[in-house]
Amino acid sequence: MNDTGSRHTRIDRRTALGSIATMALGGIGAGCLDDGSDVDDETLAGSSDDYSVAIEPVGTLPLEEPPGRWIGGRDFAVDVALCLGELDSLVGMVRPDSVYTRFFEELGLDVDLSDVTNVEPETHQVNKELLYELDPDVIAVDPNRLVVNNGLEVTDLDELERNVAPFFGNYSREARGSGWPNWPDGEYRYYEFSELLLKYAKLFDETDRMEEIVAFREDVITEVTDRLPPESERPRVALLLAWPNPEGRGGAYFLYNTLPRRDGTYGQVQYRQLGAREAFDGSAHETGSTARIGHEAMAAADPDVIVFNFGLGQRDDAAKTADVLRNSPVAADISAVRNDRLYLGGTPYQGPITSLFQFEMLAKQLYPDEFGEFHGVGEIPDDEWLFDRDRLRELIATA
Repeated sequence: MNDTGSRHTRIDRRTALGSIATMALGGIGAGCLDDGSDVDDETLAGSSDDYSVAIEPVGTLPLEEPPGRWIGGRDFAVDVALCLGELDSLVGMVRPDSVYTRFFEELGLDVDLSDVTNVEPETHQVNKELLYELDPDVIAVDPNRLVVNNGLEVTDLDELERNVAPFFGNYSREARGSGWPNWPDGEYRYYEFSELLLKYAKLFDETDRMEEIVAFREDVITEVTDRLPPESERPRVALLLAWPNPEGRGGAYFLYNTLPRRDGTYGQVQYRQLGAREAFDGSAHETGSTARIGHEAMAAADPDVIVFNFGLGQRDDAAKTADVLRNSPVAADISAVRNDRLYLGGTPYQGPITSLFQFEMLAKQLYPDEFGEFHGVGEIPDDEWLFDRDRLRELIATA
């Protein structure tokens, strides 16, 4: 489906109110403006056609100027904001205290999120009243996720769009479950990572800047992947969630699929780009994005490499899970455990900056003979960088 707003046009609440005021001053009778029902979107949009941006599933937003205040989702929002010079306008997001900032610090970027409000003060529950209080110009998340994961109802989405701000977002990080709603209507479209980044750039009227960052990122990926060994020499990888294990919380290992059901999703895109071979066959992943497995299943798959998803931000938990593997009489003989190829992984909530660092990190973890070993964030010698930090810093500094 074309995403240029053929279904409907969504309009910024402030733009709508300003347009109504303009028409009232121009002599339009107050009788037809009692509840706004006689003023359609096209009439309102006609007074603010500076630029517009369209994204599925929410449609087209006509804008007079970039949002001055906005709400984002997880770490991705901070990453994009840094690239576009919009961190100061980010007023709310989900769990700002959990954002992994070490990659930003590697570029000398100052990331102070102390004034960014956590819109999910209770686990998985977005506080609707907070959204009103923050008074954003746009809520830059896929609204359908707020229903599935954050305790809102579809009627809440209608209310928030009408009274607070339009939504702007798309959940292309991973495949959506079959039970997801598709508010407001129509089919759901997944965007390739670069395409999604450019959507956000257009929202803030910074397309040229993001195009340069995207081109830089794609050049790095091409240069690295051109050096990959033949497929037969690539390691078989198991991607485990950092904290649950059979002897602790969860009673099992939580296994992710390094090759998710939808190729275009970006949460684990670096595994696909770097040619990692999935250690488990498709049957382990039939029930969803994660599977629960025990020591016997791990031993039967015998991965060459084990990566702990979210491990960089959950080091202590990942270390406990690694110890469980090493101390199990069944798991201790797994190739990855025996050869000490247990690695901390990154976050699937990655944006353009984080994705570059995590791509480099995984390349070194999987292919140390070709790219040099990974010793930790900030511990890569300059002559072993897989991308030019100075150039990336230059591109971001123009924001």
